Amino acid sequence: MKNFLLSVLVLGLVGYIAYDKFFASESSDGTRQAESDAGSSKGQEQQAVPAKVHPIEAGPSTAPAPDPVKKAFESLSAPTGLGRESARVARTADEISALLVSGQKAEEAGRIVESWVAYSQAYLAGVPEQYVERLRTKLEAIAQTQLNRRAPLSGLLEAYEVRPGDSLWEIANRWELERGVPLASGLIRHLNGLSSDSIRVGQKLLLPTAPAHLVCRKSEYRLYLLIGDCYLAEWGVGLGQEGHETPDGVFAVASRLENPEFYDRDRGRKVPPGHVDNPLGTRWLGFADPHSSYGIHGTRDNDSVGGNESKGCLRMRNEDVETLFDLLPLKSRVEIQD
Repeated sequence: MKNFLLSVLVLGLVGYIAYDKFFASESSDGTRQAESDAGSSKGQEQQAVPAKVHPIEAGPSTAPAPDPVKKAFESLSAPTGLGRESARVARTADEISALLVSGQKAEEAGRIVESWVAYSQAYLAGVPEQYVERLRTKLEAIAQTQLNRRAPLSGLLEAYEVRPGDSLWEIANRWELERGVPLASGLIRHLNGLSSDSIRVGQKLLLPTAPAHLVCRKSEYRLYLLIGDCYLAEWGVGLGQEGHETPDGVFAVASRLENPEFYDRDRGRKVPPGHVDNPLGTRWLGFADPHSSYGIHGTRDNDSVGGNESKGCLRMRNEDVETLFDLLPLKSRVEIQD
């Protein structure tokens, strides 16, 4: 029995070597550290990767062996003390490692969107907890750097020249009609660093070629905003209490309200905005039928964010939901996962 447990621990350690190789070359602010020794740059990284992350790359005649770490963790039963989240991370360690390496190679080759997508997918897939902050910092740095460049990105951002009579609202509506991409005027402001809705004829704006959408991970109490497959921002959320659990599934935003009124079914009355008995806070993003009783809203009770106290809705701090409200248009996809 002792030998078996020792084997499991050893296999578990091997499974995370790929993460350590990736993050060891990252500085605390998410940027690549310069190599002082020219002989220890790309060559050594490429030699280390195939054995741990991409066994199939060892050669066409070498059959890919099953991942021993994945097999070891999946063979363990729940009573071992390995939590559900830890088991999820362990089962996907090989895929996440491959995404990190793919993102690193794309970044080094200057393929920004490809690296952004790979890092985003790895982050949402569930990197081990000790790497979450490092990868989040890296994603935020990539997003900020690209937005500061104010330049088109193939497959993500396209240049648009303001026409006579244009407003941000009209541009957003035309973009949806012509490109099929729902767009909020607030997202145009955010992508272009605008402090107001004021624009001028001939001005160049960046518009997304993929829609903004949300992914909520209930196990993490986090809500992620993406453009296409690229991470843009995240916030903490509160979830439904026992008996009113927040449902899993894919939903669409069908209503957007500022300072929403609340209908108290228990008392059969309407509660005005800002009233102490109104739990909806300053914004409401309601889901389409048949789930119109659910949505995303603010709260006066910041301590409830990160807990289970709502009637099934996603609950956010007022300042956070106000930011999200400006960025997310009607028809946006909201995916809620366990």
